[in-house]
Amino acid sequence: MGSRWIDSVALRNPQALFAVTDRYACVRAMVWGHVHQQHDSQRGAVRMLGTPSTCAQFLPHSERFAIDTAPPAYRSLELRTDGSIDTAVMQVEPPAAALPDLRRAGA
Repeated sequence: MGSRWIDSVALRNPQALFAVTDRYACVRAMVWGHVHQQHDSQRGAVRMLGTPSTCAQFLPHSERFAIDTAPPAYRSLELRTDGSIDTAVMQVEPPAAALPDLRRAGA
């Protein structure tokens, strides 16, 4: 994800997963969540898609835990019959009372 603190929380053996996905040409994408930020990259023929949170977002590319000011969001996916994937991240403006107060210590 490019954030030192969140990158420390990872699969114990990602190469085992990649060995399986690399073996099958039918694998088009890997999608994951719980990183509270969007990500879209390519690893070989596989598209790598991190999904944002429907709550608070984590600040991208940060050394330590931090909350971003980006609104809640979700990722839509359309799996097409030709094997391609259409995806978009949709931001949702929450009511002001639902947002964390970023001025508070520990928020």
